[in-house]
Amino acid sequence: MPDVLQRIDQTSSVHVSIRRLGLALSCTMLSFAAEVPQALGDSHPTHPGVVVSENPPTYTPNVLNGHVDAFAQMGDTMVVGGDFTSVEQGGHTFARHNLFSFDVDTGAVLTAFHPRVHGEVLDLQAAPDGRSVYAVGDFTRVNRHSHTAHVARISVRGGRVISAFRPPVINGIVRDIAAANGVYYLAGGFTEVAGRKQTAIVALQADGRESDLVHLHFSGRNNGGTLGIRSMDVNPAGTMLAVAGNFSRVNGKRRPQLALIGASPSRTWVRPWSTGRYAPICGRHFNTYMRDVAFGSNGNFLIVVTTGGPKGGQQSGLLCDSAARWTVQPGSNQQPDWVDYTGGDTLTAAVVDANVIYVGGHQRWFNNGFGHNSMGPGAAPRQGIAALDPANGLPYTWNPGRPRGYGVYGFALTSGGLWVGHDTHAFSGEPLQRIAFCRADGAGIIALPQYLTGSLPGQLVLLGTSPNSTSTTYAFDGQRTSNAQLVNGAPNAEWTSARGTFVVDGTLYAGHLDGTLTAQPVDEDPQLSGIQLGQQRVVPLNGAFGNLSSVHAMFFDRVSRRLYFTLDGSRRLRYRYFQPQSEIVGSAQFAAPRSSPIPWKRIDGAFIANGKLYYVNSRAATLSAVSWHSSKGQTGSSDLCVGVGSSVGSGSVGGEEDS
Repeated sequence: MPDVLQRIDQTSSVHVSIRRLGLALSCTMLSFAAEVPQALGDSHPTHPGVVVSENPPTYTPNVLNGHVDAFAQMGDTMVVGGDFTSVEQGGHTFARHNLFSFDVDTGAVLTAFHPRVHGEVLDLQAAPDGRSVYAVGDFTRVNRHSHTAHVARISVRGGRVISAFRPPVINGIVRDIAAANGVYYLAGGFTEVAGRKQTAIVALQADGRESDLVHLHFSGRNNGGTLGIRSMDVNPAGTMLAVAGNFSRVNGKRRPQLALIGASPSRTWVRPWSTGRYAPICGRHFNTYMRDVAFGSNGNFLIVVTTGGPKGGQQSGLLCDSAARWTVQPGSNQQPDWVDYTGGDTLTAAVVDANVIYVGGHQRWFNNGFGHNSMGPGAAPRQGIAALDPANGLPYTWNPGRPRGYGVYGFALTSGGLWVGHDTHAFSGEPLQRIAFCRADGAGIIALPQYLTGSLPGQLVLLGTSPNSTSTTYAFDGQRTSNAQLVNGAPNAEWTSARGTFVVDGTLYAGHLDGTLTAQPVDEDPQLSGIQLGQQRVVPLNGAFGNLSSVHAMFFDRVSRRLYFTLDGSRRLRYRYFQPQSEIVGSAQFAAPRSSPIPWKRIDGAFIANGKLYYVNSRAATLSAVSWHSSKGQTGSSDLCVGVGSSVGSGSVGGEEDS
């Protein structure tokens, strides 16, 4: 069963198949000139194109008990908040009450800064002066001063409370603080501010006085418990707040556990965005199963991570114990762009870098939508911390690991890299207690793929499989083929069982009748002015893609990171997610939208190039092109027949009848 591969002047790869007289041609497109996808932005300092190092330096301080919730960096000083009483660095132990600071370059604990915060510090915000920090949490006293607002401004040099900051009394815990529009938004589990009713969120001016920006009323509960916001984030433009927690309505509008709030210098309002996917109850022990929410991509999407118990998963549709991406365009009945399940383990924190989502908890796996406190098909071990692809949620290879404990309590992205606050005694196999710093430069970082999949003009390559056939390339400009050349390193035995191929970043992937997925490098061959195929290897699927042996044709979309495929005798186009860097295939299968002029039942191959989907209809003996919309996973409404030179299209191209 021969396959066709296409190579383009050194940039990327693509694929197509043709069945004729029992002969299958699988076309794959190759090129090698760099074409870098657009970075996904975020409000934090970002590090495009890389995953941070798995090997953190060992000079950072060890927090000897409790856990670390928050970081705030000012110059070379890092302030750390949480629930702890003892810190060690360089063989010296320091008594510290829920707040301390250290030098980011040496790890040395700064001895002049030792305020006593009587209660947990849940979040920190650096003040604009660079010499003080705002701390919020579950405390009502700092040093000898009463702080019934659960918020204090503290000097970084000496640890003294700045008395000029005079916030009103807030009658409950404050979990998050974020700056936008010249004010500080505080969110948590309170119902009164300065003695009057004000639920879950308030805005304070720089001197602590309450701003008149917020007129929001949160009501209802998910499953009993205390009304309030569990997590809040502000988009980079400061025009939107995402809030998640134990509530069901905001200003009377139905917003079960998740809402988007519009924000301007003059007011706040409930945005016309809603989803009912967090309305069902997960575990009966959880009042709310929301744990963290984080914006990414210049505010174009947000990430939500949850707890909830093993009753969630791909088949139930419940979003318990999952990470999910949501587009923030207005509309009701919103659905997630993707969901990645742990299989029953809690996720506690998330932060979005340029091309990576970092998540932490006490999870054991990702890509585990069919596991229930066990490994399901395709499950990828990622204990306690992971890095996910923002396009489809699949894990990268990054896997430092940490003892699970309860989880990661807080992340912080700085220009230097990723800071991780957690509750256990090690990270990446090192005795790094409750703090780890993963650098964004130097040794150990992971360069992310460019996801190069092809452009025109290029070359179609016929990989021969019958005893008398040869593997040949054909120049292809999007209209016609010509100039046949031989292909080197393509033994026929490797292709007799092929069930579709695609190429990404110079690697040719092929499905086979025995259910295996193989990979092999594709390189230029100067001697043949064509291509050289390297040694074939098997890609571990860990039980994912159970119907690979029934696949008829495949093509990969570099934007959505979806691997599209057809199945024998089926009229539907389907897809799974695929991450080329880790070579993980998504455990779940999805059906693409039905609206398409293409008779998928008769398609033997397809590839995307120059904004079009090229596909082969063996029954009609045609190679056609149609516009392709990556964001929708859909084709255009009409197609264009492409001429094929006689060297490839000679003979009868009818093939056998589809049943």
